[in-house]
Amino acid sequence: MSFEGLQERLTALQETTTQLKELISRLQNLHFEPGSVPLGADEDNVASELSTEIGQILREEEEELELLQEEVEDVRGGRAGSEAEHTKVRLKDGVQRLKEELKSSRVTFRKAQLAAKRNLAESQRLERKLLLQSFSQPISQTSSPPPGAASDDGHRPPSVRPEVIRQRHAHQQQQQQTSSLTGEDQQTVGAAGNVTAALRRTHDIIAAELARSEFAHQTLTESSAALSKLDDSYGSLEGMLASSKDLLGTLVRSQKSDTWYLQTAMYMLMVTGAWLVYRRLLWGPMWWLVWLPLRLLYNVVMGGARGGSALVRRGGEVSSPGVVFEDGRVEVDGMPGEELPTIDVGGAGPSEGAEAPESLEEKIGRILDDVADGEVDDGTTKVEEQVDQGQGEEQVDQRQRDEL
Repeated sequence: MSFEGLQERLTALQETTTQLKELISRLQNLHFEPGSVPLGADEDNVASELSTEIGQILREEEEELELLQEEVEDVRGGRAGSEAEHTKVRLKDGVQRLKEELKSSRVTFRKAQLAAKRNLAESQRLERKLLLQSFSQPISQTSSPPPGAASDDGHRPPSVRPEVIRQRHAHQQQQQQTSSLTGEDQQTVGAAGNVTAALRRTHDIIAAELARSEFAHQTLTESSAALSKLDDSYGSLEGMLASSKDLLGTLVRSQKSDTWYLQTAMYMLMVTGAWLVYRRLLWGPMWWLVWLPLRLLYNVVMGGARGGSALVRRGGEVSSPGVVFEDGRVEVDGMPGEELPTIDVGGAGPSEGAEAPESLEEKIGRILDDVADGEVDDGTTKVEEQVDQGQGEEQVDQRQRDEL
């Protein structure tokens, strides 16, 4: 805690100590008038209430002083000779002086309690004495006051109430007026006076209780106002907590959406980076090292499969669906015959002296003759070349027919 806060707490404790001294002085100088406190009511009076209040203040102040002393000891003072060190020393001195004042206040409080008890006992003794004097006066009293009345009034302590004095004077006047009455009438008047005095004492007691009730009512009103303010404070605090809860919910939702957007953007960035790395660095090597060899291997395998599908037999004939070999010509089913009129396009036709192209059947027969003569080594290669060449020529012938 800062030095300013500690200094403020020390000042508050000093002010409380000053008020405590005033209360102790008030308790010590408290005087009770006869009749203000009922006889036998030693605990239920102003002195006991004031003593209870002073004792509670003393306990609270001692506890607060102990806490303040511990906090002053724990606070950092800084370097030797610094202002913080001087402030800490001043606080320690103030706490020590306040502690000594509390000790002296407790001793003074004990003395004030004893003085208040003595004053209360004196007041009750004086009240008993006045009551005994009011009931023990003779009935046949003359109009002059008794010899001891002046001495009693002269030696009466200043704490006697004017009401009690008036009661005594009224009682004496009534006795003087009734001196000429008979004995029975005088007894009746004396009893009536006693009843009146008792009623007046009861009235004083009720007035004291009423004042105490008014004080309690005022205290309850102040407490109700404080509780109302506290209720308003708690209501505002509850509204603030509700708004804070809504704000936190909004922040959580916003954080979740932002997190989702960031994660999506990060994944897209990673995919884009991986695609760029693959396209820029791995595409060329993979094309040359993986794709191209696989493609060449596929072409070789498929080419070998197509070449091996040709049926090569000695003395046999090769035919395919829709293809008819007749007189060295290839006839295809679905193609028109020679009766179809044609027009020469793109120049003159083939010269008369040009040799007719060798048909596929003749080529195959020649290949078979070569194989029969023993040309086995180059047979397979030649067969493949001749088959491919025949297929190419057949495709050329087919394209020419399509153009026609």
